[in-house]
Amino acid sequence: MSGGRTRNRELRLPPVPFRRGSVALVGGGPGAPDLLSLRAIAYLSRADCVVYDRLSDRRMLSWVPPGAERRYVGKRPGDGPGAQDRIQALLRDRASRSLRVVRLKGGDPFVYGRGFEELQDLVGHGIPVTIVPGISSVTGGLTAAGIPPVHRGTASTFAVFPGREARQKGASTVRLEALAGAAETLVGVMALERLAEIVGRLRRVRGSSEPAALVESGGTARQRVLRAPLGRLVQAARRRKFVPPVLLVVGPVAALRAEAGARPAPGPLSAPGGRRGARPGARRPRPGRRPRRRAPSRA
Repeated sequence: MSGGRTRNRELRLPPVPFRRGSVALVGGGPGAPDLLSLRAIAYLSRADCVVYDRLSDRRMLSWVPPGAERRYVGKRPGDGPGAQDRIQALLRDRASRSLRVVRLKGGDPFVYGRGFEELQDLVGHGIPVTIVPGISSVTGGLTAAGIPPVHRGTASTFAVFPGREARQKGASTVRLEALAGAAETLVGVMALERLAEIVGRLRRVRGSSEPAALVESGGTARQRVLRAPLGRLVQAARRRKFVPPVLLVVGPVAALRAEAGARPAPGPLSAPGGRRGARPGARRPRPGRRPRRRAPSRA
């Protein structure tokens, strides 16, 4: 700093040791491309092959070099275990060809992303692996929607469960009733497919008037939030035609509202080839200069 002025410096991507024949497990965050970390972008920009899931925004791939291989391996509800086996075989194959492979996953790789399974498989075959954390869609999606999982005086604990596994199937059943009695806030990921069953089980513990909310595509431009008591949530979701990905929030925090409505911040980060942080049609004053004032128009 000199003369009371600060110099704007361009933020540079950190250097990353991306070896050939290795795999980087990269967390893509909730879905918006500007919520990727700088480290994630650095690995994407050096990748020879990117294996990616059902991303909320394909602009994340804009940082991938033009000649790199791009393989979509998004799974759908009902896909058997063979789909995951094929993904792991693909990662091993591309790494064995001395390629720099990025496995791009939504949210954080280790939060319901089966990232640790892929890590174990790769390490077991002698393939070097780097892990790049990402903003979990659980906390990131809720924060973007203005719903805190914990809040002083309202809730100090929260529990997360996978909605697709919340079914009655013997010993492997997700114990929703036990979670409902132990944590003040419940968060269900991938909860839309079995929403009616989940809500029915939670109503037996929390009651029909318990506050609840659904967050669709949290943290993206397509974000929608629905708040309703448990007893009316399923019908309201059908009426509003919610589609995955959806987070379910149950507990007193779902009823909290700030005085001023909060909206997710617009993405300031553009893909390569565009200005970063600039609004279309807007001009920025040079550092240390005051913006010119327009002369009053003469009628």
